[in-house]
Amino acid sequence: MLVAIVLTLTNCTNRRPPSRERFEIACNLELPRKFKVTRDEFHDRTQDFILFYTLKLDSLSMHELSGNIKKSKFYRPDIKIDSHFIRKQYIEENLEAVWIRTYDGYMFRNKNDNHVVTAIIDTISRQADFIESSD
Repeated sequence: MLVAIVLTLTNCTNRRPPSRERFEIACNLELPRKFKVTRDEFHDRTQDFILFYTLKLDSLSMHELSGNIKKSKFYRPDIKIDSHFIRKQYIEENLEAVWIRTYDGYMFRNKNDNHVVTAIIDTISRQADFIESSD
């Protein structure tokens, strides 16, 4: 009986926020209401972890998401890149992350190399990929 109570309490304290919430908070972004989750994987490696969260959106939802990216405090409309690699110099000193326009949509990256948050929004295929990892 005592073992069951301890296991239940341990499981309750190890709960992580839902992937949607993690995505919205980390990227300073509100997701549209309508989308399909095609991947939601969390791999826990003791103190290290990696989270993959992929969404498929319709045209209207992608338009809404693009508008929400442009409202983010991290959005840098003055920068456009031709790859999915963001150099740290694009991230302003007073900000911890950046949203940048790419050839096929938008990309997000934070400054912290020990807790990496990346998002790639492909407006052509209408897919959003969110990856969060910590080591």
